[in-house]
Parts: sequence; structure tokens; C-alpha cells
Amino acid sequence: MVSSLITVTCLRRLIGRQVQHQEIPCQIIEVLEEGPILVLQEVACHQTIQPDQFGKARRRVPQTLEVKVQDSSGRMSPAFLALGVLPFLSSH
Repeated sequence: MVSSLITVTCLRRLIGRQVQHQEIPCQIIEVLEEGPILVLQEVACHQTIQPDQFGKARRRVPQTLEVKVQDSSGRMSPAFLALGVLPFLSSH
């Protein structure tokens, strides 16, 4: 599958899917159009402290990670390919 054929609409079908990112179990929770970028949330118990708008620590939340779909040359990024979601994109 050529990366130019991967649309944001197609990527949004992945929301909710469980993936492994650098050996960390995650869930795809959002797709950012700029990039595009997949936003992942750790499924494990690791939580980070989320600051409020003034930078003060307020609460613990699961850590989020971003994975670019394409690298600077327009090819699918190695991090995106490592998620193993291509079979799910080609079936739609």
C-alpha cells in the first residue's frame, strides 16, 4: 500500500485498536490531520502528572504518544509500520 493512499478517514477507522509501540501496549485514541499523526494512549498503569493551563500539577492521566504516519520523504514512517496496522487499512 502506498502512503499517499492512506487517508485520514481511513486512519480514523483504527481508533480504538490496540497496538504495541516500542513494546508498550497502547490504544489508538485520535488521528491528527496535520502530518497525519496517530495519537496513542498507554494501556498499562503508567500514568503521568497532567499540568493545568498554568503548569501546576493537577491529576494523573495515562501517557499519550504520537506516531507520524509518514516520514519527511513522504514514505510510511518506521514507527507507523512497526504498529502492524497496515492489514487493517488494506481491508477497507
